[in-house]
Amino acid sequence: MSEKTEEKAKDGYVRVMSYDDILEEIGEFGKFQARSIAILWVTAMVPGIHVLLHALTGFEPTDSNGYYRCKIPGCDEGDWKYSDNQYLSTDNGCKFYHPVKNDSSGLCFRNEDNTIDSCLSSAEFKYKPFEFDETFVTRFNLVCDQNWKVAFLGSMYMVGLMIGSSVAGYISDTFGRRKAFLFCILVSSTGSLVGAFMPEYWSYMMLRVITAIGAVGLFNESFTLTVELLGNKEIVPCLPFITQKSFHGNTIQIPYALGSALLGLTAYFIRDYVTLQWVLSVGTFIQVPLWFFIPESPRWLISKGKQEEAKKLITKIAKTNGKKLILDNVDLLA
Repeated sequence: MSEKTEEKAKDGYVRVMSYDDILEEIGEFGKFQARSIAILWVTAMVPGIHVLLHALTGFEPTDSNGYYRCKIPGCDEGDWKYSDNQYLSTDNGCKFYHPVKNDSSGLCFRNEDNTIDSCLSSAEFKYKPFEFDETFVTRFNLVCDQNWKVAFLGSMYMVGLMIGSSVAGYISDTFGRRKAFLFCILVSSTGSLVGAFMPEYWSYMMLRVITAIGAVGLFNESFTLTVELLGNKEIVPCLPFITQKSFHGNTIQIPYALGSALLGLTAYFIRDYVTLQWVLSVGTFIQVPLWFFIPESPRWLISKGKQEEAKKLITKIAKTNGKKLILDNVDLLA
């Protein structure tokens, strides 16, 4: 027993109870935990949307089927179209046959040697209709020698996840699970929404990094709070070999997959990347009103010495679960 606990015992604290022992009395998996985990399934679903959004908003038209070509200097003029000057196109959308222009007719033809030129880095591109009306790849012309930027954006999202793991973890351990949730919700949803309207590649990429910083914390906090609300002993009725904590700690990954599935379903109906991204981003703000129903972790409160707050929350859990627990003269241990 610690010195602090001994002093409290002298002042009338006659019992010392661990949080795990308390959970056995108030219910290791009752109505309160079930309701909380249902909300946490939503916060665990959203990162599944954020992480795979890039796969659809950055869908690439392939050049093997002639899905794009660049503007041919001196031949494609004004409001030119993909279908113009097709006889100058090659199987590679990044190259074209060197044109020879007839001064009298104004038409372009291949030169006799069939010389092939490469598109310039600053070239304008047109795209053959494909699965999407527009993606950030086609909007920012991330093809040919600019194609590396597509994979780089995905890599930078991973960097955001790495940063977010540390930032969210620090906030969670220092200020509590609920504050970490609020930070992650606002950062990921706002970053994704604002990013949908970015006019060029680098600003779009930075907003994806910001989105990742918040998104990774959403899932980590959903998992952490799930296992901290549950006890170690109660068994799943239909699975006598697994505890409620193990079961829900693992099944919290299901909504993550459901979020990715929801993304695919939404993309089936919305084929413009800006609209797709802002619609899904606005939808993720449903987490804001739900946040008010997310409880703090009793274990975290106890570990930070917030005894009265922990007792108040534990009493609420007991009442919701149909249990009665008196915590007078009790010192809580995490």
